[in-house]
Amino acid sequence: LHLNPVHAVVQLRPSLQHI
Repeated sequence: LHLNPVHAVVQLRPSLQHI
């Protein structure tokens, strides 16, 4: 589990890669 919300989003949306 990632404490960072950004990491969580990347996990769900690999298309965005990095925000």
